[in-house]
Amino acid sequence: MVVIDIHDDDWFFATHKVSGKKGFVPLNYVTHAESLELFDKSWYFPTITRREAESLLLTKEEGTFLVRQSTSKPGEFALSINIWDRVHFPNLNDLVEEYKVNTHGLPMLLGNPCPKVLPTMYELSIETKEEWEIDRGEIKLVKLLGEGNFGEVYYVIAKLLTMVIGKWKDRVEVAVKTLKKGSMPDEQFLEEATIMKALKHENILSLFATCSKEEPIYIITQYMKKGSLQTLLRQHKQEESLSIDQMLEFAFQISKGMHYLECQNLIHRDLAARNVLVDDALT
Repeated sequence: MVVIDIHDDDWFFATHKVSGKKGFVPLNYVTHAESLELFDKSWYFPTITRREAESLLLTKEEGTFLVRQSTSKPGEFALSINIWDRVHFPNLNDLVEEYKVNTHGLPMLLGNPCPKVLPTMYELSIETKEEWEIDRGEIKLVKLLGEGNFGEVYYVIAKLLTMVIGKWKDRVEVAVKTLKKGSMPDEQFLEEATIMKALKHENILSLFATCSKEEPIYIITQYMKKGSLQTLLRQHKQEESLSIDQMLEFAFQISKGMHYLECQNLIHRDLAARNVLVDDALT
């Protein structure tokens, strides 16, 4: 067959060399004469892409193959073959246990599971959800954590009024900020405490309860074991223990907290590293 005219991208006008007949021929039915030998091969798939080849071979038995024209390097050919060198497991538990003792191509054996981050607690107990003025006798000041212009911050073991799910059971670690006498008017304290109690976000410190019937006033919040971000960054400067990715993560989490406050029509009046607290999971 001799091509007389390329009518468009899909059709040729050609003459049959033996019969002399002329007519239109679909493009995908013809090829150069020198490549006809390949078309006799069952393994030759000239027009399929790499993804199509993978899809075709995926369900076939091991060793099934095909040859196709390369899409990335025109004029060259690519061999695709189905090879099953993977290890299969009936369930996830068997997979984990196997990779603890055999690498199967991994650079190392599986070590310890990643510790899970505990969900954020927003309440000290079910009673403090609505009635968050608690008995001062429920609080035992254990250790002084810091001191500021308005008072002191203590590490505390608080007796829970009812059982809390999880490891806390009948007690929970909290931080207690004590307000110095006269440092804040009672009305202002109550207003700010009411606002804080309503905030519920993983990147905003949770206010659990207050003891405001007598001086000094107690503000009971989450206990963040790593202390302030300022302290952590200063330690990092000496030890170089924090990566750039970790510090970017701090910035991201702070931004999430500030965005939440903005959505509540609130602003933080003193956002600084000394006022950002960090827990064991560096969150």
